Amino acid sequence: MKRLLPALALVLMLVRPSVAQQQQEFFETRIRPLLAQQCFSCHTDEKMGGLRLDSKESVLKGGTRGPAVVPGEPDKSLLLDAVRQTGELKMPKGGQHLTDTQIQDLTTWIKDGAYWPELIAKTPAAEREFFESRIRPLLAQQCFVCHTNSKMGGLRLDSRDDILKGGKSGPAIVPG
Repeated sequence: MKRLLPALALVLMLVRPSVAQQQQEFFETRIRPLLAQQCFSCHTDEKMGGLRLDSKESVLKGGTRGPAVVPGEPDKSLLLDAVRQTGELKMPKGGQHLTDTQIQDLTTWIKDGAYWPELIAKTPAAEREFFESRIRPLLAQQCFVCHTNSKMGGLRLDSRDDILKGGKSGPAIVPG
């Protein structure tokens, strides 16, 4: 019995996702989609109110009124004041109000430290190597028959520029 408990504890530690994994999953499934759907139309490149909500740095910096999010302190986070619509600032403007569940998700996210995954910058050489070794062979096998010289749907997939340009239906991929 003395050996069984430590072994069981070890197994549980190995199969249970880490806190960082849980935070990343919560962010990617609950927070990023919410921000994209409700906030990005006004708070990315346009920076309404001087505020961008599409990067960790921008969220922490905030806009003309101050930081949008104070990690660990939901009650000091202007983003929550705005979406709760209890104060002067009411967001989203002209859109659907956030549901109680969405507001609770934002509250939980901020209370737990406002996890935002770090971007890993890739060098152009690394990106080119990845494309040539992993992506191009897949495209050659599955897509080149229709999407090179014949350009079905106006789409060529044999060069990066053509992939980004897209076809009749728009871009084949969007970087980011």
